[in-house]
Amino acid sequence: MFAKNLYKKFDIAKKKKIISDYRVSVLESESFSSGITNKEIAGVYNPNNFSSQISGNCLVRWQDKMISSSAFNNEILYYFDKFLKDIKTMKYKDIAGANFLKQQKYSFVKLYDKEVADIVSGKEKALLDLMLKLNKSQIRLKTKLKGISVFANASKNTIFTSKGLFAEEKTTACGYSSVYDNKIALEDNLRKIPENQKIDKKRAFIENFYSHLLKGKKIKSKDRKMPVILMPWVSEQIFSHFVINNLNGAAVYNKQSCFSVDDFKNKKQVLRKDINLICDPVIDFDIGSYKFTGEGVPSKKTVFIKHGRLENQILDLKYAKLQKTKPTGILTKPLLKSDKEISFEHCLKSIDQGVIIFDILGLHTQSPVSSDYSLPCPNALYIKKGKIIGRARLIIVGNFLENINKDDLKIINFPLEDFPGFLIKSFVSFEMVK
Repeated sequence: MFAKNLYKKFDIAKKKKIISDYRVSVLESESFSSGITNKEIAGVYNPNNFSSQISGNCLVRWQDKMISSSAFNNEILYYFDKFLKDIKTMKYKDIAGANFLKQQKYSFVKLYDKEVADIVSGKEKALLDLMLKLNKSQIRLKTKLKGISVFANASKNTIFTSKGLFAEEKTTACGYSSVYDNKIALEDNLRKIPENQKIDKKRAFIENFYSHLLKGKKIKSKDRKMPVILMPWVSEQIFSHFVINNLNGAAVYNKQSCFSVDDFKNKKQVLRKDINLICDPVIDFDIGSYKFTGEGVPSKKTVFIKHGRLENQILDLKYAKLQKTKPTGILTKPLLKSDKEISFEHCLKSIDQGVIIFDILGLHTQSPVSSDYSLPCPNALYIKKGKIIGRARLIIVGNFLENINKDDLKIINFPLEDFPGFLIKSFVSFEMVK
């Protein structure tokens, strides 16, 4: 109802010739969250919390062809005329940025699960049971510091324009996080309530590493270049920072990327030939799926890197228009594939001396353009002759694009993770473990 009432106000403003065109995106969401901090269940830090929120953003073109853009909340309905006056004072010229889609054809993709929606409507027991189950696992291991959280969300996204587009989609999301002594976390983010069997498998996998990080002997090795296993959540962070950021159409067009427009036209080889990067946002109940973007662009499968060659930039309406092409899908969930993937067990056995990295610090301070990195890793395990023998604190130093173009790069398949891990060779500087 909120979105329809707001649509009427924008439509009236257009008919009165106050504005020329508009595009409006509205998010109406309801959520539930709870958690456990150390021994306090649903206490002051993580109470049982039900909340609702309305937010959105709009792009307006005025009669003089200037445009304005702004975010808003639910109060916009009460001061709409003032809102328009205020954003008009911030108008600017951007012909390429003024894009207002007509009615679109959207793929049918399932994004909404009733069981999750029921949680935010007051039937939160299933999620609280999961939280208590995660707590029992940590009690059994006698963790000293625990941080457990669960959440569920049900949303309705609406997009409408002055050109006749009006579309809605209902989505749900549900997830959990269980942090063990600030060393490693068991977590997931899904469209449906997590399956117990999958959680148990992931928990056993994570807790095995936790036991090594907690009780393993302290290792102080000689600083040198050696094999480094990046766990999936770490490899995704680093890959997103140094590769995906450089695929952004705005960065490429404005020469703020390590790749140029011509690099994409010429399909430059930037990764090893066995590596492909895609987005596929039309998979039912996948957390990365969507019906349309915030601009109203239909979801579609897009290949960004094919056999290691640049295939597509990540293009919104503006930068697609500037380059006289079509907008692409967006990487809400990157899918990295290789026909040379190996298992973690096989990878571990192949290492004479190396380390496993579970978290990194300071990635945001590294330049995506240069691809150089120097990253502290507070929680790592040392490998010798294919076996984990102790824990370490260290810093890894290198150049990521060089790392992932080497023949000795290994893409590691983890069946319970969507993104693979990497085995790279990096310079490792060891610190004393306290």
